[in-house]
Amino acid sequence: MDGSNKAGDAASSADLNKQLARLFVTYTQWLSTGPIDDPDWLRVETSEPKLSATEKAQLFKLFTRFKLHNQAHVFKGWPQLDPHQRQRLTEQLNEIDVQSLVNKYNIFTKPRPEEEIEPFSGSVFDPSTDTKQRKAWRAEGLRLLADGKIAVILLAGGQGTRLGSSRPKGMYDIGLPSKKSLFHVMAERLVRLRKLASALALDPSSVSIPWYIMTSESTMKPTAEFFKEHNYFGLPETDVIFFEQGQLPALEMKTGAIIMDSPGSVAMSPNGNGGLYAALRDSKVIDDMRRRGIQYVHVHGVDNVLVKPGDPTMMGCLATNQLEVLNKCIEKRDASERTGVMCIRKQGDHRLASIVEYSELSPSRASQRHPHTNELLYNMANIANHAFTFDFVERCVARCEELPWHVAKKKVAWYDFKTKELIQPKTENAFKQEMFVFDVFHWASDPSKVAVFVTQRWEEFAPVKNADGFRVADSPQTARWISSELARQRLLAAGAQLYRIKTKKEEQLNPKAAEEAEKAKKYLKRESAELNALMKQDPAIPEDKLRELGEAASRLVPVVDSHLPSIDDAEIDIEIRESCLAEISPLLAYDGEGLEMAVSGKAFILPCNVDVSDANGI
Repeated sequence: MDGSNKAGDAASSADLNKQLARLFVTYTQWLSTGPIDDPDWLRVETSEPKLSATEKAQLFKLFTRFKLHNQAHVFKGWPQLDPHQRQRLTEQLNEIDVQSLVNKYNIFTKPRPEEEIEPFSGSVFDPSTDTKQRKAWRAEGLRLLADGKIAVILLAGGQGTRLGSSRPKGMYDIGLPSKKSLFHVMAERLVRLRKLASALALDPSSVSIPWYIMTSESTMKPTAEFFKEHNYFGLPETDVIFFEQGQLPALEMKTGAIIMDSPGSVAMSPNGNGGLYAALRDSKVIDDMRRRGIQYVHVHGVDNVLVKPGDPTMMGCLATNQLEVLNKCIEKRDASERTGVMCIRKQGDHRLASIVEYSELSPSRASQRHPHTNELLYNMANIANHAFTFDFVERCVARCEELPWHVAKKKVAWYDFKTKELIQPKTENAFKQEMFVFDVFHWASDPSKVAVFVTQRWEEFAPVKNADGFRVADSPQTARWISSELARQRLLAAGAQLYRIKTKKEEQLNPKAAEEAEKAKKYLKRESAELNALMKQDPAIPEDKLRELGEAASRLVPVVDSHLPSIDDAEIDIEIRESCLAEISPLLAYDGEGLEMAVSGKAFILPCNVDVSDANGI
């Protein structure tokens, strides 16, 4: 949804400035003849008896800017604020372009026709169809990483609000066996990637993969402290750079009123992942990239536990094919999945490679199918995973003020001046204005420079967006299940033997449980020398492992398929899935490489985390 109307904005801005100038002059004249008869202003003025005439005039000018747009309520709590709080509110209000804010609200609330789009028709690269090509792309990507030509940007401005946490989402533990946070998992993938790239470098110690982490005002400090507390998870401190995106006020959905979250504070929220480009400029990060000689940039979100930061195959594909934009996509799960889709936007005679966000795609269009294949026409789901050339990013930074605005409906806490309480709404009550990081694709020098890189959902997409709940998709629970299934698949393919302990509820509901347990025990004795040694209480096996298994050894069940079939009994289904959690430390394998040497012929009891230090099974 484009919120720009530059000619109209310029004209109305000129009119407003004239009004403000007149009011300012009028007020300075009235200072000597008597107070202004405005109850909102009088409430502010009488609480500031020590201000000089000039200071009071400046405050009145700020007040008038908001009053003219029916937003004087932002000063409602002024009398009860201390000097420090007043200063903070003044600074906050001075940063708000209230006229532009109101203009955009008026545009957002007007019905508008759906954009004309068609399915994406550009180049599509699928590494799964050509092993030789995939290896070549990966080799090129690793070479570029070894030469220090690739940077990674993590979009980490959001909090885990929908997950029931007020902390940065990257600090969230989704329940993997290792209990690692999202930040921890991603950082260790970069540590491993740096090691892989170092093998190709003349000086392995010189390999640098700068990781730029975009935070917001609310996540900047806790994120930086979290990384420092964990010694940057093994990454060089100089390669982890934090910077902050901009913010905008939240607006009450029905009235357009600016929402206050305290008497002296406007409810602000990050300006969307499209705020990246202005943030790169304002924080001088773009200059740091240029100084380091970066040629390619990988941008990804924080809420996907399977994301591969700096993906060498994707970056190699971008470079080899001389592209400027490469967007990683998966096949859409169904028409209602809440993901944007890759498409072509039609604007006059122009056909622009774009992404349409799910909130701006009508259900009827999202459900359209190909007449011959019956596949969804718009089935290339965007997963916030983009590769750009540095030159393209620089172009986007230079043009960032041209980005269109979108609106999202959100639940935003608001301060009730009557009850003096912070109200947590149960339904969506606010508009948040935001920009999208992908709204720049059509700025490529030629449409042919924008392409799609196809990957598999099970291999690279386990999002964490919603709180756990019965049959809730994209939750911590589903993310750890998807991640575990991939880990089990890789371990089994590498020759590992996996076992799980049968749950007690399974045994209670299965009259043949004892018989099956005995069969399992015989199977294990026959098939696993390691476990056989354990059952004989081989002194070489750690005592804590003996105590942990003990009687449970007779209830072990071999896991021979990474995919767990669904069970009608939801409680048992969940129990089994939780008992089969598996994890492979990123320090051991970036995306499954070299596992055979570490785990082949070894047995592991699920749930387990196969780490560098304990890849010797049991």
